Amino acid sequence: MTRAAQRRNVLAGLLALGLLATAPAAAACRTDVLDLRGAWGEARFAVELAETPEEQARGLMHRDSLGAMAGMLFVFDPPREVSFWMK
Repeated sequence: MTRAAQRRNVLAGLLALGLLATAPAAAACRTDVLDLRGAWGEARFAVELAETPEEQARGLMHRDSLGAMAGMLFVFDPPREVSFWMK
């Protein structure tokens, strides 16, 4: 095997590992629509539901962007007071 072929195989392997490492971040939560209404008017959001402890821990990590009318709704059952840390 030539040196160039070895280098190409190593790079392909590293790329595959990188894709596997980001797979959990790309795994989407269940989605729904959230409609809010008030004296100010109405708004409709496309939300991802973070229902499991794993989904809640991952939150919006590793996201490069989020749509203007999109978000994540953290569902805690039973309802309780929680704290969030965001960067």
